[in-house]
Order: sequence, then structure tokens, then C-alpha cells
Amino acid sequence: MSAGDAHTPAGRNANVRHARFVLAVIALGLLTWGLSIASPSVPWPIETSPLAARGAFVLAFVWVSIECLAGATLAPEVAPRRLILTGLVGALAMVGLALGGVSLSPLTTALVGVLLVLAGSSAGAWVGGRIQHAGHLGVVAVVSSIADAASVLQPSGPTAQILESAPTLSFLTLGAPMLGTADVPPILGVGDVVMSALYVAAARKHQLAQRRTWIALAAGLAAAMTVVLVLELPLPALPFLGVAILVAHPEARLPPPKERVQAAIGVAILLAIVAYVFLRG
Repeated sequence: MSAGDAHTPAGRNANVRHARFVLAVIALGLLTWGLSIASPSVPWPIETSPLAARGAFVLAFVWVSIECLAGATLAPEVAPRRLILTGLVGALAMVGLALGGVSLSPLTTALVGVLLVLAGSSAGAWVGGRIQHAGHLGVVAVVSSIADAASVLQPSGPTAQILESAPTLSFLTLGAPMLGTADVPPILGVGDVVMSALYVAAARKHQLAQRRTWIALAAGLAAAMTVVLVLELPLPALPFLGVAILVAHPEARLPPPKERVQAAIGVAILLAIVAYVFLRG
């Protein structure tokens, strides 16, 4: 009988952790649904006051960040098959909604959010639990930051293209209601959910301080929100998350000595490719 068998204490604990993860994400989705229904009735002068509009955006960003970090924190250390199954079910359900042309009511918006957090957090936790050295997080942070920045800032990049397509965007991003309106703007992408869970799972595996990890991710998201408010432009969040993790965990900054040359070469190649794409564009 394996340690993960449902009839063993370890198996039962794994079931409890997984159920807690799923139920917590569903509960947050229900709250998002309730907020979306109640929001238009709130007397908030978003149309006449720029300060009120910024305040509504901050509240929406904070709520979405809570959803993202809750999924990352609660995504459990369970048997890989269970995480993969949860991720696949969430991803396939989102694809089904998108292909089915489902209109985005408050209920379906909340459902998309639940599925996105379940799928993204499960995928991130599964990958993060397989990172072999804490120093590999430095490479992950650099590579993901470069790729995300290029994807958002280059007009032909995947994220930039998605930003131009409202239907696609709505099924790949977490959103929250803007107080005083029925609008639910997209705020964080599925990549941000995946990477948040990856950082938490890898930090847990390598016994890096969990509280420091959570604070770093929250600070990274807060920094991203602040810059977006100042510049009023869509910006990638992964560079902010990556920098925050590397500041919080010195152990994550460099891979093992024997791997540093290969890592540097790989990052240099990626930078060259990104530079070529930008120059060509």
C-alpha cells in the first residue's frame, strides 16, 4: 500500500488538503459573483471622479491578488496525478466555455475565475514541486520575466494579441468588479497564477520561508499595480514577481556553480531572440 493511498493517514491528509484547496477557490469565486451582482448598486462616483476610478481599480486588483495568492498558497503537495487532473479539468472547462460562445454574465465570469485559479495553481504547484534546486528559481524568474515582457510589450507578442481580443482575454484572465459599475476588467493573466503557485511550491519544497514568499509575491503584485496606475498602460506582472522572490530569497538567486555557465548561455540566447524580434518589428 502506497503512502498516498486514500486509506492511509497520509492519503487522507492529502485528500483533505486537496478538498480544502478546491473549496476555498470555489468560495472565493462565489464571493466574486456576489460582488459583481452588488457592485452596480454601490453609490461610487467612478464616472465623475478620477480618484474614485483609481480607488475602484485598486480594490479590484487587491481582490484578484487575493484569489491568485490563495490558490498558490493552498495548492497542495499531493500526488501528481491529482494535481494534473485538477488542472486538466479546469483548463478543459475554460476551453469549453470559450468555444461554446458563453456570454460573460457575473456568474460565468466568476466560474471562469474559479477554473482559471484551479487550473493555473495546480499546474504551477506541479512544476514548482519538481524544481531540483532553490537556485533554479533565479533562472525561472529571469526567463519568465523576459518572455512575459516581450509577450506584452511587443505588438505581435501573444499577450499583446490577446489584449486586442476581448472574448479571448476574458477567458484567460482573472477579473473583479469595478465598484459602482457592472464592469469586470481583466487584471491578472493565467501566467501570473501559474508562476505564483510555482514560486510557493518550490519555496516550500526547498524549505524557504513561506511567510517571506507570500509577502514577496504580495509586494510584487502591489508594485505592478502601482506602476500600472502611474503609467496607465498594461504591463507584465511576472518581472515584478520574479524580482520580489529574488530579493526575498538569496538562496534563489543563482543556480548551482556547475550549471551557471549553461544558464547564462541560455538567458543570453533568449535575450538575443527577443532583441531580434523587437528590432524586426
